[in-house]
Amino acid sequence: MSLLALPEEIVLHLLFYLDVPDVVRCSSLCHRLHRVCSSQSLWRFKCLQRWKRWREKEWDIACCASTLASSELRKKHRIEWRERYVKRHQEEKEYRGLLLGLGDVPSKKEECKRRLEDISVEIIPWIERVLEQCEYQYPLGGPLALVYHGRAWRSRVADERIAAVLLRLGGREEHRPSLEECACALSERADPDTSRARLSAQLHSIADQARHALHDIPQAHILDRIRALMEFLFSKNGLGFSGDVQRYGHIKHCYLHECLESKKSIPITLCLLFKCVADRLGLHVRGFNAPGHFLLTGCDENDTPFFVDAFHCRLMNRAEMVQFFHDLANVTASSLPSDDDTCTVTDWCRRMIANMLQRTHTNERDEQMSLALQLLLLPGSSRQVWLRFLHQLITGDHIDYALFAASLLMKADGESEPAAVLSQFHQLARRNGGDREEKRRPTDGSVKFRVGQVIRHKQYHYSGVITGWDGECKASNAWAGTMGVQRMQRGMQQPFYHVQPDERQRSGATYVAEDNIEVVEAGEEPSPVMVQDIGCYFVRFLPLLNRYEPCASIRAAYPEDLDDISLEEDNGTTDPTPWTG
Repeated sequence: MSLLALPEEIVLHLLFYLDVPDVVRCSSLCHRLHRVCSSQSLWRFKCLQRWKRWREKEWDIACCASTLASSELRKKHRIEWRERYVKRHQEEKEYRGLLLGLGDVPSKKEECKRRLEDISVEIIPWIERVLEQCEYQYPLGGPLALVYHGRAWRSRVADERIAAVLLRLGGREEHRPSLEECACALSERADPDTSRARLSAQLHSIADQARHALHDIPQAHILDRIRALMEFLFSKNGLGFSGDVQRYGHIKHCYLHECLESKKSIPITLCLLFKCVADRLGLHVRGFNAPGHFLLTGCDENDTPFFVDAFHCRLMNRAEMVQFFHDLANVTASSLPSDDDTCTVTDWCRRMIANMLQRTHTNERDEQMSLALQLLLLPGSSRQVWLRFLHQLITGDHIDYALFAASLLMKADGESEPAAVLSQFHQLARRNGGDREEKRRPTDGSVKFRVGQVIRHKQYHYSGVITGWDGECKASNAWAGTMGVQRMQRGMQQPFYHVQPDERQRSGATYVAEDNIEVVEAGEEPSPVMVQDIGCYFVRFLPLLNRYEPCASIRAAYPEDLDDISLEEDNGTTDPTPWTG
């Protein structure tokens, strides 16, 4: 029975089960099918099927358009779902191309950066959706380059937002952010789903409950109100916030939003919570930035100082506080801040960010770089420390982040146009491999292995992936002597390969002689390597070939290293997004 013999309602129902490319092909068969395939209900379903998180504003427009009484108004406000699908698909195709362009040759990379800067607001929600779908596979599978550059760009935008807040700390007093604003910005940096409005609403709710609990205590009895507020926040009969002794070193305890959610945290975050609530109740306390522990301090109705230990839910006078620190870490009274010392917002932020950096795992390099940059953006950091930080980034091959950090640090220094400084860093970056020299494979076949191949070290037995090669050893004689290169049969007169080892077996890039390498062949079980920065070098893993497809910049540097294979041999696709015609 012909498809055309069926009623249009049945044909339309069948089209709902087809993928978009098949719907597009059907629409080209005849006028009748084209009309059915252009159905609003069909394309509305396809839009909502692919983009489940359709923006509320677009939903409102669609609903209003469908309920307008006047046919003329409905026509004017009509939502063309097929056109909307095609437009959004084309936008995402552009986004994908721009992110992958960050791994292209320098000229293309700079062009993509400029375009991404123009559309940062629009592209971030799409990046979040891609990462939600694909990040769980990284770095062992999925679209490696897309996830890597998506993460990097998301972090860059987040760093710019937190930098905009921290840089104001060094500005005029009336423009400086509050402690709560800085804490909320740090939480937003850690969790994009968190917002300052949401955190502020939670704090207002807690303050309203506390106000009700304190309503019988006169405003003049400051110490009694402080004690009652502590009881309300930190006792089991109250809200139950407490210090987490068992997981004291977990980084989540450094953030206000995590404290509000789990009700367990470290001293400085619990003090932050107490201060935010106390400020709303008209109780004035300030930070007491002591070594080894963080407290709050203030003066009671008799101008006598008191000290709040939020972690242990304890209220102390001066003598008790001195004894507490002596028992805690043998800290003498002379090492403690005086009662008049003011813990500024900058001091709070410096200690909070330092705690985050201390609790970050060593393999979380991107997070470590971001937190180190945040510390340097605070007032009081010296240029010498900046330059040392930037030099470490460049020598560690984090050239793009070094240039980004330099632009922000120059703003902190009052330089409105850091072009000269950035030019110096561009030159240093090029000297450290920013622009790769094109390498052709020797015609005599002396270079056996290729970029992207998964290898195993013969002597140390770790797996890795080749990211580059030299026709002969380019390292110094001192390095060669230390590594015993001269004891090899071919010594330094053999190809050497830049290898990213599997981080589960060995950390840090290696430089390996050809005599020490054996290839993990395609016939063996596919074995992608665990390298956090793998997307910086490769687009995807090709399981049938047991090797990686290099990104554009690597292919430009080693143009003949893919001549031995056809990418069509692998059944993967570089663009999983449906074609729309």
